[in-house]
Amino acid sequence: MSAPPPIFTRGRTRRIAVLVGLAWVEAGAAAVVAAATRSVFDHVGGSGAGLPWLALAGLVAAGALTAGLRVAERGIGEHIGQTYAADLRRRLFAHIARLPARTLAHRRSGYLAIRYIGDLRVFKVWVSEGVARLISAGCMLPVMLGLLAVMSVPLALAAAGPLLVAVIVMALASPALIAPNREVRQERGRIAADMNERMPVAPELRLMGRLNADLRRLNGRMRALRTAAVRRAVAIETIRAIPELIGGAAVACVLGTAIVTDAPVGTAVGVMTALGLATTPLRDLALVCDRYRAWSVAHQKVHKWLTLPALPDPAESDAPTPEPAAQPAALAFEDVEVPGALDELTASASAGDRVAVVGPNGAGKSTLLDLAARLDDPASGHVRLDGADLRHVPPSRRAREIALVRAATPILKGSLRAALAAACAERPDDDAIEAVAHAHGLAGVLDRLGGLDGKLAEGGRNLSAGERRRVLLARAALAQPRLLLLDEADDALDPAGRSALRTLLRTTPATVLMVTHDRDAALAADTVWFVRDGRVVEHGAPRALLEAGGPAAAMLGGPPAAAA
Repeated sequence: MSAPPPIFTRGRTRRIAVLVGLAWVEAGAAAVVAAATRSVFDHVGGSGAGLPWLALAGLVAAGALTAGLRVAERGIGEHIGQTYAADLRRRLFAHIARLPARTLAHRRSGYLAIRYIGDLRVFKVWVSEGVARLISAGCMLPVMLGLLAVMSVPLALAAAGPLLVAVIVMALASPALIAPNREVRQERGRIAADMNERMPVAPELRLMGRLNADLRRLNGRMRALRTAAVRRAVAIETIRAIPELIGGAAVACVLGTAIVTDAPVGTAVGVMTALGLATTPLRDLALVCDRYRAWSVAHQKVHKWLTLPALPDPAESDAPTPEPAAQPAALAFEDVEVPGALDELTASASAGDRVAVVGPNGAGKSTLLDLAARLDDPASGHVRLDGADLRHVPPSRRAREIALVRAATPILKGSLRAALAAACAERPDDDAIEAVAHAHGLAGVLDRLGGLDGKLAEGGRNLSAGERRRVLLARAALAQPRLLLLDEADDALDPAGRSALRTLLRTTPATVLMVTHDRDAALAADTVWFVRDGRVVEHGAPRALLEAGGPAAAMLGGPPAAAA
């Protein structure tokens, strides 16, 4: 479990302190504007000779200073917000990477995107704009009220009442922003999830005749988003209108009090100027309310993600990391149970074994590989690598010693070289990469893309399904793992690709656990595990199992033909 990072860290606290200092200076500049305005009108009312140069110069200087301060505040606030969002982004990604595979399987990727992009932007905006404007308003309002009191206590009291009412009304009204912010966020998430799911396969959906149905669905989502966004905009502007509404009442109170008390014109104008300057931070407080309520909704969702139970990793040793052993690894499952998938399964593969895992769909074969790769932990039981519980094997060692190939294994956008060497602790030289690529039938891909510098699209979409699988197999071969996990790695390969796979299985020193439905692949293994209903119900040498006529023989097609 984790939590969002604190806003006040050493680096950010210093910059927040600078923001506070700038806000006080800005408040002082506003006080100079009000005082200089009063001086100018006192001069005019007193029929003073010449121009009040000092007061006029003060107005110009204070205006220029305020402009510069606001630019500086905006830059510093943005820096604080960006560093906070970066810290949160790293923490969220690191936590999601440690979530069990079965947890992520139940989450739509579009909602993940809205968390990682939309919610994090809300966090950034709250810190960079909300907190910064709250600091500014917190400094400006007391200074303006103090200046009002210095100019005229009766006029200050006349202005303070409406200003206090404005702050109280905005505070009481701000909870009304929670529901609209939540609705907007939900509708954006639904659209993101739908489009993230459909956009990559839009041509196929059109082929299936679903284009109009999906457009109707999208239109419904967009109408719901528009309605929620309008409600949110009206709620925000209603709160932002409160300072304008009560500001008019404050002006009336000040003017009425000035008439009753026969206040000097300069004093009345100075008070009005200070009151006008105080209206800006009040409007900022309305914006702060919206930013805070949006942040509170996003914070709940991000906190929920960060508190999802993650796979605990043992601490990395401070000692130098030893080179991975050349020997293959021994793998054992001891009474492992995964609810809905595996039921007290026990099986073991000796170092160097080639194990074919066969069985009907939904039997738990892929879950078995998830446990072996420690993408998930069993609810009970143990998975051991060379006798050590995988829970206690450091991530760096697992990364060096275990390779997994399945249809969902990622191929990231970038060069072919990067895709092939992605699992290597140290990138091999180009000659070694090209040799392995040629051995796995990628000569045509090298020619078509222009060598190892050639660019792959996101997910390898500019490759065929078989070429993507060859890239993944070549990557696994380059990584030289001690344990190689193959989840139906042969299902998209042509005969030449299957031949390259069989060559890899013969030549790799790694222990291999291979989920397959292919008879020839099973016959090439040292051992077959037949999995059904979450248990290994039959295991042994492939020919012996096929000749025994049990469930493995029934699935794979009976005993092999006798040699001539």
